Amino acid sequence: MRAASSAASHPDVLPVLACVLAGLGLRLWLAGTNSGLTMDSPEYVRIAEALAASGRCPDAYQNHGYSMFIALAQHVLPGRELPGRIVSLVAGLVLIAITYALARRTLGRPWAVGAALLVALHPTLAVYSGAIMSEATFLALVYGAVLLLVRSETRAGTVAGTLLGAAFWVRPEAALVALVAGVVTFATGGVRGRRVALALLLAATLVGGAYAGFLRWERGVWTPTPKFVSQVEGERAEFTVGLVPRPAPPARDAFRRAGEHAGQVVRVWPWALLALSALGWSRRRALLLAPLAPLAVLPFVAEPADLRLVMVAIPALAVLAAAGGARVAARLAAWGALSHSLVRVATPATASVLVLAVGALGLTRSWAGWAGARATNFDDGPMTELRAAGAWLRANGLPGALVMDRKSYVPFFAEMPHAQLPDDDITTVITWAQARNARYLIVEEYVAATLRPQLQPLIADRARREAETRLVPVYAVRGAPGTGVAIFAVLPAEAVVTATPP
Repeated sequence: MRAASSAASHPDVLPVLACVLAGLGLRLWLAGTNSGLTMDSPEYVRIAEALAASGRCPDAYQNHGYSMFIALAQHVLPGRELPGRIVSLVAGLVLIAITYALARRTLGRPWAVGAALLVALHPTLAVYSGAIMSEATFLALVYGAVLLLVRSETRAGTVAGTLLGAAFWVRPEAALVALVAGVVTFATGGVRGRRVALALLLAATLVGGAYAGFLRWERGVWTPTPKFVSQVEGERAEFTVGLVPRPAPPARDAFRRAGEHAGQVVRVWPWALLALSALGWSRRRALLLAPLAPLAVLPFVAEPADLRLVMVAIPALAVLAAAGGARVAARLAAWGALSHSLVRVATPATASVLVLAVGALGLTRSWAGWAGARATNFDDGPMTELRAAGAWLRANGLPGALVMDRKSYVPFFAEMPHAQLPDDDITTVITWAQARNARYLIVEEYVAATLRPQLQPLIADRARREAETRLVPVYAVRGAPGTGVAIFAVLPAEAVVTATPP
């Protein structure tokens, strides 16, 4: 009886719970179809392990915030992969509830459920909620801050700024979100809004600025983020160590880059949903501009167009789409009431169903397109063979030996340090491996076919492989075509010289 009374006094609990459970089911299903690993995932785990061991990771090239959450989760969860996946899962589920609460501030319960379901059932948000990646954690912190800001209380501004400062520890674009959120709050909130904005910016600066102090202590230099590298000049090229440096790629046209990233937005949020989101814009929802702000700078940095870079906009667009749907449904119902021919068709209920059908169509289109294909084919490589190679190397390799690979999966599974394999000819690659004291070199069939074609002779040409005196093949595994993985032991330069007859 008490539980029923509690549910009755909090009528939003059951809708939120239903949306979260729907999102949980989808996320668990997708997590069961993939490893949750991308190229950056091993780096996040490596940072977490270093932080747990010594409190620092001076050579990290990703922000530390997400790895700090992983390090905390490792105290209660086993393994190297499960903690990171659970952190993302919890953040992804919290985001669903936050989206409902954001929509509920200005919309009725059914439309808030619609916004939450758009987030709960979206393929990109769902798959990254089960991956060892920082996006889900970043989104939960950012949208949690936005939800607090709509309360327009000074204390809420301080807490929101703290969350955005913490988000900066996770991803650097949080600084832009905090700035835009502060400006919007200052401009639209009157006297109270100015106090909230100042509290927000002060807290965000203090908490986010503390990261620069942490990095100064960790690596001895002042830098706001490990990613503080200029990417304005052209597209990031593959790593190369050749004696003759490659010319820098020409600066890309900003309009073309904008088009590429806009194409990713349409992939995650098809035109039907974009139309509803545009119709839902109003001054009351101006704070939703803050999470959209990172999209504005994408054309000016050298990040390749990717779904995960634009997914920060999805919850905001979901709230706007729900608002747009409510507006369209109200107009249709009003039009039907004035028209004798439509009065039996465009009732409030049927108008709402019609709009919800448009939203469902847009979500279905997202699943049927690239976003859905990415969600259901998330693994970046043949994980069965990569895990087998890593397990063999962990059992038979030299403990702590440096492993050179274009991808980082085999050294991650082997629990060995990783060095990037440069994009040079075979001779230069092997010479570089010897100079770095790398003990193993990994060649994956699918990588050699795309990113490192110069290494194909090592796995496809037996005569060329046997003629190479600096490498010794020690392990190979291959399931289906294109899944082969080969491990070569790298002989030190002095050993090669000694073994060469005079």
